[in-house]
Amino acid sequence: MTIPGGTESDNRSSDAVMYFCGAVAMLMFAILAFGNAAEWFDYVSGAIWLGLAAVLGYRGFRRGVV
Repeated sequence: MTIPGGTESDNRSSDAVMYFCGAVAMLMFAILAFGNAAEWFDYVSGAIWLGLAAVLGYRGFRRGVV
């Protein structure tokens, strides 16, 4: 998304912040999943949430660096 008057670096930094916010939200879901786990599929769900958090965090890091 291009904002009139904005620069490319502003767009990259705001994208990185959004990725990091998404990673924090996924991490919260993972903590809830592991905290309330009673069956094996609850642990699998927590692992999936952790994986998504890692991917979003990595994307945000790479987006902010590049």
